[in-house]
Amino acid sequence: MQAGLVISNLSKTFNRELLFQQLSAELPAYSATAITGHNGSGKSTLLKIIAGLQLPTNGHVQLTVNDQLIPTENHYQHLSFAAPYIELMEEYTLQEMLTFYFKLKPLLPALHIDQLPELLLLPKAKHKELRSFSSGMKQRLKLGLAFFSNVPLTLLDEPTSHLDEQGKEWYQKNLHVLLGKRTFIIASNQKDEIESCTQHIHISDFLK
Repeated sequence: MQAGLVISNLSKTFNRELLFQQLSAELPAYSATAITGHNGSGKSTLLKIIAGLQLPTNGHVQLTVNDQLIPTENHYQHLSFAAPYIELMEEYTLQEMLTFYFKLKPLLPALHIDQLPELLLLPKAKHKELRSFSSGMKQRLKLGLAFFSNVPLTLLDEPTSHLDEQGKEWYQKNLHVLLGKRTFIIASNQKDEIESCTQHIHISDFLK
């Protein structure tokens, strides 16, 4: 599967504050794009609009998968999304969370669900409730759900938040396995998180 996006004259006002306006960009299939800007500039909001979780004030986002235009309300079916603010089902064990999630999203065909705790660096946490996980363990799980989903588009917001050095190395390893095989959009100001991106959207360029 291949996914491309065309963002046309996008504007967003939040609490009467203009975050960005007339933002236009073309993101080809298999590209990796960084969204940068100061805190509160609208990076996360832009990701949510692309995902179809929020509506823009003006403009639109066109997502095509295998050259077929996808309605905004169906964007979620073709993407995975990892962010520190996304909530997990804390009462679930790791195994229950993985089973639930991969009933909703297809797992990469080369993987089996029983392999995932090891791939997440959580081999002893299979039967632990997520409420007992550290912030780094939860973030690694969120990233793993995004990486291991068989989707053509992945959105990442500040992906190495809460990760230690081992976790950051794990992030880079899994990202590089998938680069060039799906479309990535990464919102971050951290150089090491977006160093693989070949194009950039600077939010501040669209606030006039």
